[in-house]
Amino acid sequence: MEAEIISADSFISAFDDCMRRVEKRKIDLGKRTVVIVPDKYTLYAERRLFLGGGAFDVEVVTFSRLLSKCGVRPRGYISRFGAVMLLRKLIGDGEELKCFDKSARFIGFADKIYDTIAQLNASGVTPEILSETDSSDAALKAKTDDLRLLQQKYNDATKDKYTDSSELLRLLPEAVLNCDYLDSAVVYVLNFDRLTARHRAAIKAVEQKAEKVYVYDV
Repeated sequence: MEAEIISADSFISAFDDCMRRVEKRKIDLGKRTVVIVPDKYTLYAERRLFLGGGAFDVEVVTFSRLLSKCGVRPRGYISRFGAVMLLRKLIGDGEELKCFDKSARFIGFADKIYDTIAQLNASGVTPEILSETDSSDAALKAKTDDLRLLQQKYNDATKDKYTDSSELLRLLPEAVLNCDYLDSAVVYVLNFDRLTARHRAAIKAVEQKAEKVYVYDV
């Protein structure tokens, strides 16, 4: 079932709409209602959904949890915190960097770079693609070169050893299609700042299994 796109101006308004739809459902313990949210919203979503008591037919998951629900448990999973710590070690004092050599010493730099690398990997943008980027702007080229270097170092350090969130997304479409967790389910996908190519591939797989899919465009 192709997803229905619902526009909203914030996560709260999107979740309010989701709650109204969930509350109107016909309770059927043989049919799941699955609400997919980013990791940072899981506690909020669970509190809102279960404030009035338990709901055995409703579940809150993230894309990572969805992979687990489908029975896939990759070896060597590395959390965001672990990935940031690894990247901080790879960055060192930033002596290899052209543009970010001074920024590399600040607290929080590794967090921001990890988010960028994860977004690049999730979007299928490889270090090779970055190396082909041609720019007459020297500052932009220096930034791109630094990102390419750090992405390559991170990818090399994790290859065949660790699985992070962006790699989980790569595995998700096949996992969804090969399990019955979402068969005939009603699924809500809420408030991702931007849907990457891998997010969209996962949603396409969900559409093939679920009875109804709602995707909120916030």
